[in-house]
Amino acid sequence: MDDKEKDLEIIGNRKYNELKKEYLGISSVSALNTSTFKVYGTSTSLLKLQKDGLKKELKPSFESDGKGTPYLLLK
Repeated sequence: MDDKEKDLEIIGNRKYNELKKEYLGISSVSALNTSTFKVYGTSTSLLKLQKDGLKKELKPSFESDGKGTPYLLLK
């Protein structure tokens, strides 16, 4: 794992810890870059996060990975 991957893992872990406090159904967060995150979890938590994200003028959108698992993309 190179330094960039390690940095993104740390950023993703921080975002996970931040979101997990309010959205208990969040199961994982991965950082694509310093401001874009894939958030996995229960549909209830993802929908609440999407609604709250829109209020904060973020650009949340539902996507799915190659296995068809839904996630919320936060920008």
